[in-house]
Amino acid sequence: MYFPLSQITPNLYTNGSDYVFLNDTKTFYKGYYFKTASGKSYTGKTPNNSSKEIMLASSINTIFNNLPDPKNLTAANDIEQLTISQPNLTSFIASDYPLFKTFNRTIPQYVSLSPTNENYQQGYFTRYFCKKTNEFTYLEIDKDTYDKLKKKDPKILYQLYKPFELKWQLVGNKEMVYKTNKNIVGIIIQDQKMYNLNKYLKENYTRFWKSN
Repeated sequence: MYFPLSQITPNLYTNGSDYVFLNDTKTFYKGYYFKTASGKSYTGKTPNNSSKEIMLASSINTIFNNLPDPKNLTAANDIEQLTISQPNLTSFIASDYPLFKTFNRTIPQYVSLSPTNENYQQGYFTRYFCKKTNEFTYLEIDKDTYDKLKKKDPKILYQLYKPFELKWQLVGNKEMVYKTNKNIVGIIIQDQKMYNLNKYLKENYTRFWKSN
């Protein structure tokens, strides 16, 4: 598991009364945890190979109380809609909703790509992102995930995310690169109503920049 420090809030602590394991919602977690820019929480002060996803018990209870009776879910479409509405509770719901596993879909994960030497020779490279359809939450992703969302691949929850890309300037005068990338982001914000995208990027418009 890897998240850059700019995308996490580390060294948080829970006393064992708030968070439960996503894969074992009956077991509370006590100890350090960190949060990602996408709003997920994981065990450990910082990301490591043994980190496990956790979530607020109150959220589990609220969702559980609002779930329909599994005996009433017989149509494939019913199970699919449940998958779409509760994408973060796959393992939790699957035990009570057997058909749920048939429609299990992946969720976009944060991936930060780095420019190649060829990209620097071209002067730019493409960065891929997605936005939650119902909120101004962004996530940088890889091209494979972008393509799946774009093509509405049934293996991914494309209904919940809108994919988009940025042509990111890499070389040249630093001030000019800053202005170019800022303008590109500004156009996306204005034309596609991607509000707060600049804040997600921390307005770091010279990221990956190299002088000629």
